[in-house]
Amino acid sequence: MTGGASGALTGLLFVAVSLNASRIAGHQGLRASAAQTMVLFIAPLVMAAVWLAPGQSGQAPAATLMDLLLDAFTEAGQESGDPAGSGAGRTGGAAEAAAADLDLNLAAHRQWAVGHPAPPDALRRALTFWTRLHGVISLEVAGHFTGLKFDPALLYAAETEAAINTP
Repeated sequence: MTGGASGALTGLLFVAVSLNASRIAGHQGLRASAAQTMVLFIAPLVMAAVWLAPGQSGQAPAATLMDLLLDAFTEAGQESGDPAGSGAGRTGGAAEAAAADLDLNLAAHRQWAVGHPAPPDALRRALTFWTRLHGVISLEVAGHFTGLKFDPALLYAAETEAAINTP
């Protein structure tokens, strides 16, 4: 039901934007509002399509995404010369101690990464990457950055870079 409503609203928005394209193109606020509304209408449509696909559980898309992230961070650890993901080169301190504690916890509770050979460090980095970017995207989609007058794309790029380069 949500997917159908979202599809209908997306179509209506597309028609409205098409009919007023020149007026919208000339006003930055209208362009931003139209783009944000389009994302807000399309997101439930995409989620409905993914989660309601026949023969697929609601956790399958999340598991697929996490598997891709685990592959990426495991390979990144191998390329950095730290194939075991031991975090060699950490200098100590509160952040490193917290990361080490989380690594130990994830190693003991890795049922969500069943069958994946990722070391604990890659598990932590993949999970951290996912949660950081999910937070930035959620705040943008919900419109919480609208009144702050900064470019959310720059924040997203900075968070992506920081999450990738987290030791």
